[in-house]
Amino acid sequence: MEDDRASVASDVTESPLENQDGADRVKVAVRVRPFTSSELASNTKCIISMSENSTDVLDPTYFSADTSSLDPDHYTRRFNFDHSFWSHVRDDEVYANQESVFNALGEFLLGNALRGYNCSLFAYGQTGSGKTYTMLGMEGGDIGQSGGEEIGIVPRLCQSLFERVKAGMQAGVQKK
Repeated sequence: MEDDRASVASDVTESPLENQDGADRVKVAVRVRPFTSSELASNTKCIISMSENSTDVLDPTYFSADTSSLDPDHYTRRFNFDHSFWSHVRDDEVYANQESVFNALGEFLLGNALRGYNCSLFAYGQTGSGKTYTMLGMEGGDIGQSGGEEIGIVPRLCQSLFERVKAGMQAGVQKK
């Protein structure tokens, strides 16, 4: 039985030189959206913080106690992802705009699709959490023009795909 398990394990184990870009694995990203106007009006407190690929969630009960003697780290849970996008406050230095989300996820996905991998991209989350904005963006803008910074991942993927196909066709024509 041990020999069978070793055989199966050797089938799925890759050498360190193979798959350095992670093309054959699931990538998980999270994004924090800005507060809505109703959340701002009710003085909602942000319980999320991010640093690189880590996302910290502060237990909301921390705010219901006398916090002067409490250690916030005791009330915090840390989660690690492939990407943690901070889009809560636009003026923050680490703010992740639509372009940076696309550069991290969309370019990777498109590159692997063009190399022949089956690829999927989906957004999951609570109603109002920003899935549609991340995937499609806001209406009324073209990439590279006024309002284009609000375009989501899917339109950017389509544009990039057609640009790459066009460039490939032009390169192929020039080779003949």
